[in-house]
Amino acid sequence: MRWRAAVGILGAALVLAAPPLAAQASNAGQEAAARASAVASARVVTGLSIQKTQDLDLGQVRAGASPGLVRVEILAGPAGTRSASGGVALSGSSFSAAQFAVTTSGVASRLQVSLPLAATLSRVGGRETMTVQDFRASLAPSCAPGRECSGAPYVLLVGATLSIGAEQVGGSYAGTFTVTVNQF
Repeated sequence: MRWRAAVGILGAALVLAAPPLAAQASNAGQEAAARASAVASARVVTGLSIQKTQDLDLGQVRAGASPGLVRVEILAGPAGTRSASGGVALSGSSFSAAQFAVTTSGVASRLQVSLPLAATLSRVGGRETMTVQDFRASLAPSCAPGRECSGAPYVLLVGATLSIGAEQVGGSYAGTFTVTVNQF
């Protein structure tokens, strides 16, 4: 649904340069002014919402003598894939990409997803931290291919990379990150 609001006139003014000195003498006592106006407008989009349906869970990992990375990829479906590199080993098999339901009021001409550059995870009951970075997203309609998706929610999947320090202190780490969706 499109909303258009006229906001009024901006008060743009056109100022003309003064005439040459000879012309000023012949127009002595006369003043001239010219003005131009423009219309300002805005479109208010209603009905855009985002709801978290699943947290980003990077799973259990085992820190080693050297730093490493754990990546949750989102290209292989809702669960995604998980991999480790450097001095980190995967432990256990439970993990998940973050998942959000994005709902629009009709067919969105364009949706833009903004992700953070990084987020900090802090150890519960301690001061140690780890960094989550390289956030990536995949946004797709939740309806079947070839069907009308008007009003159907989109599924937004978010994966990321966790940086784990050498001999990282064991425990549960948690933090938050913010995802923003704009409709154009």
